Amino acid sequence: MRTANEEQRTPADPAVHHGSVTAQELRHVLAGVPTGIVVVAAEVDDRIVGLSANSFTSISMEPPLVSISFGHTSTTWPLLRRATRWGISVLGEGQADVLAQLRQPAHERFDNLDMEVRSGAAWINGALATLTTETEAEIEAGDHVLTLLRVIDLARDTGQRPLIYFGSDTHRIAHRTSADVAQEAGSAGGDERGGRPRRRCA
Repeated sequence: MRTANEEQRTPADPAVHHGSVTAQELRHVLAGVPTGIVVVAAEVDDRIVGLSANSFTSISMEPPLVSISFGHTSTTWPLLRRATRWGISVLGEGQADVLAQLRQPAHERFDNLDMEVRSGAAWINGALATLTTETEAEIEAGDHVLTLLRVIDLARDTGQRPLIYFGSDTHRIAHRTSADVAQEAGSAGGDERGGRPRRRCA
């Protein structure tokens, strides 16, 4: 017979989930963590190579470090690591079409994209933010390589909002202004004590 406490446990509770976590389980759970989407690219042998990633994260402010992880099965990673500098483009909400283009074969990914190349680093023009990085360290991490990158230059377009990756698909952030919130509160017009509309006196 189960107790009340046992019935309330979830699969995330260590007392319930004993065995090894599978890759499928981890992928399913982490799909519930919203992330931004970046494109990391560089010019190697006179052509642009790169890929999209949602493993981009800030590591340190002093020194300025960020990180991206690459799977050992990636065929783009060995090419990228030959470049001395990488460009990282943070995609804005209007750039979902960029991801569709990046699903093309590696040698065609950047053919129809508006790119800027400088000192070997490459960026998507019109991105929400861009960073120029140099590899600081590579750390073996299971079936991935975690790359620590030193940021040497960066810029941001504050007029844009990010493209979000959540539930294995792309999304936009719903934008509600303070005026929207105030209008919704006014439309509700309920009394907190009884939930009935308040009467206004003339």
